[in-house]
Amino acid sequence: MVGRPLGIYAAEFLSEEEQLILKEIKDNLRESGFYKLDFSMANRYGETIDCQITYRKICIDQTVFHVGMLRDMSAVVKDKKQVAHLLNYDQLTGLPNRKVFLSQASDVLLDTYQEVVIVRLNIDRYRNLASLLGSEGINTLIQKFVKRIKELHLEHLRCFSHFGGDDFALLFECQDGNMVRHQLDTLMQMCEIPFTMNGNAATNSNIYCHISVGVSYFPKNDAQVTGLLSKAEKALQYVKQHGGDDIRWYDKTIEEATSGSLQLEADLRAASAEGQFIPYYQPKFLLDTGIITGFEALVRWQHPTRGLLKPKHFIDAILTHKLSFELFSQMANKIAKQLSEWQQQGFCQHICINADAAEFSHPEFLTW
Repeated sequence: MVGRPLGIYAAEFLSEEEQLILKEIKDNLRESGFYKLDFSMANRYGETIDCQITYRKICIDQTVFHVGMLRDMSAVVKDKKQVAHLLNYDQLTGLPNRKVFLSQASDVLLDTYQEVVIVRLNIDRYRNLASLLGSEGINTLIQKFVKRIKELHLEHLRCFSHFGGDDFALLFECQDGNMVRHQLDTLMQMCEIPFTMNGNAATNSNIYCHISVGVSYFPKNDAQVTGLLSKAEKALQYVKQHGGDDIRWYDKTIEEATSGSLQLEADLRAASAEGQFIPYYQPKFLLDTGIITGFEALVRWQHPTRGLLKPKHFIDAILTHKLSFELFSQMANKIAKQLSEWQQQGFCQHICINADAAEFSHPEFLTW
């Protein structure tokens, strides 16, 4: 096409669409000297290929020429599609990732006249399962888990997404959010059926994947996707903190519980720093003689405003916030000091102190 005028394309041989394209080419060359168009066409084998045509105006010895080039862009387009897929879909499961989920959820909220339900779910004991099965085994389990959910063909499901690891999200749109309750019950029942992990080096037994589920819905809980996702996450964490294997729909009591938990954590850290945990000594007797044979040290929290608190008011939070070793260290130091004082007074007894596996496995266990 080098050196040949664009007028060779006789209008009577062009369709109306082709005439418009020719006009666009001429206008662009006249205004900017360049034109580019991406399009698809059939090759001689009848296969559809992606193409790109470019026209450029050049001047040689004050003479204007138009250079046209037609390129097969199939490989480039294929690479772009692969990159887009990598950016938007999880490679292990093929499910949309968080980015796509947020985009689809936003689109649904903009157009919907119905209720929208966002579900977050995690697999219970995921770290233990990953440790047991190894990386290849846990990946296989995740793939089987996803396949089984897809086979449920859940009604009103608009998007099923994998955020990574054991973290999944589902988007439902229906006339009444309560209609999703049946779908979630179906999910929980699915988890009662074990997954067979034949050929895994770690185990040939059946594996159960129980799940924790948190739910929020539009318009009651929030009007924005990020808010709905956050509230579903809070409901999910509430379930996990209470043992998992359950479903929780978001409500204000979760916020209150979360706020209370944060305040309790702050109080516990302050108590640890200020030495508010103290030992109470419960004597042990020989039943036949009544002679004291030793003591068991029981922890109490001397709270500055609530008074003396028993472990039932704080021990679960101690474990949740990983403060057990700090508590153990403080108690051990105070008990050792008490033993030393008793020995100086000629009162020699032993004292038992409670500890769990976390304390024994701590790298600083023997340094206190």
